[in-house]
Amino acid sequence: MSFLSRIKELGKSQDDKEVAPESLSTEGFVTATGAQSVDTQSPQHQSTIQVGGNTTTVDSIISEAAPSEFPPDYHENRQQKTDAVDSVLSEPQSGLPVIGGLRLDRQQRVLGGALAVGVLGLMFSAFLAVNSADKRAAQAGATGQALMQSQRLAKSVSQALVGRAQAFQEVAESSKVLASNVRGLAQGDSKLGLTEVPRAAKDALMPLMPLVDRAEKNANYVQGQKATLTKVSQALREVNSQSSELLDLAEGIVQARIEKGNLSAAESKALTQMVMLTQRIGKSANEFLTVEGVSTEAVFLLGKDLNEFKEIAEGLLNGSSDLKLAAAKDPEIREPLEALQKLFEGTRAQASFILSTLQGLVASRDAQVAIIDDSEPLRKGLEDVQQRLAQGAGIGGFTIVLILLFLATTVAAGYGLLRVFLTDQTHRRQIAEFQRQEAERMEREA
Repeated sequence: MSFLSRIKELGKSQDDKEVAPESLSTEGFVTATGAQSVDTQSPQHQSTIQVGGNTTTVDSIISEAAPSEFPPDYHENRQQKTDAVDSVLSEPQSGLPVIGGLRLDRQQRVLGGALAVGVLGLMFSAFLAVNSADKRAAQAGATGQALMQSQRLAKSVSQALVGRAQAFQEVAESSKVLASNVRGLAQGDSKLGLTEVPRAAKDALMPLMPLVDRAEKNANYVQGQKATLTKVSQALREVNSQSSELLDLAEGIVQARIEKGNLSAAESKALTQMVMLTQRIGKSANEFLTVEGVSTEAVFLLGKDLNEFKEIAEGLLNGSSDLKLAAAKDPEIREPLEALQKLFEGTRAQASFILSTLQGLVASRDAQVAIIDDSEPLRKGLEDVQQRLAQGAGIGGFTIVLILLFLATTVAAGYGLLRVFLTDQTHRRQIAEFQRQEAERMEREA
């Protein structure tokens, strides 16, 4: 028998003791008002006393007592007491919506589960928010890196075209970073920690893909011409330095020939032309390959000047009917001319190598021009992508809804648990008070 059942039986047993069955015997009856009537005229209420064989009948003292009655509020008090016992011992109600009719232990389990779901949901929402922030930060960083590398590529490819060895490494790095970052933003790249950008940013990013592919292709071509461009740059420097030596020798020959006298008009013209060509060969070499690319005019002049200089030098040394020049017989004139011709052969060899690589140089120049032309559209496009990513930064709407939902669940579950706890504690105090009162009443009756 449970504890509550014992308390209920205890109340019933005490009520039964208040009105014993013997008090409601057939000698009397209880009226509707609760008064008990006793038949005092019945022989059963007379006492018979026998003394010395004489029998004397006397009235019983009980018959002369006033009839006993129940208190007027007996039934009302009894009903109130029963109701009080039932209210104390009945299952308490927390008053919560939906689950308020369940037992308290059942409510606690439901609310505990809801609280766990709310807390786990908040943790999951926080994870989504942090993960989203990390993704957006990585995307913004990759966009900024691609923007910087697009401009670095345009600068380094121009320097690579003039043969700077360090510039080729910069071209390779810039094109690789630019292409990998832009493709990672468009398609995602786990190695770079990049995910596909949102639709708004992707709409601005996709038109840049052909520009990036073309820039990567042109950068690879320029890098493939590294050996040629480096040698051409070295050859141009040698031609430029040798042109100064050729000029000194040519001026010395002119001065010596003037001192000897008997200078013909054709010879004077040839010597003047030779001095001028030494200067123009150096100038053409300097203009042949610049940061702007290969100068077609410098290429034409360099080839023409080399052939003309060779013809004049041989005519002055060995004579030429076309130029109307006689062969030099004076050793003081012939020796400088031979030295000049020998030095020119080295210059001519370097210049011939430069001219032989003209096709590769022109293709490298075209690749450089394409990279520079595409750098500005790339810059503007990547800035647009960067701006759109910045506008979409922060916690997304879906994550905010999840956070609010799970936060509301957690708060509601916590409030419900507190409400159930307080209800349970109040009920326990009521039971303890009821037990104390019953114990005191039983002690008094005993």
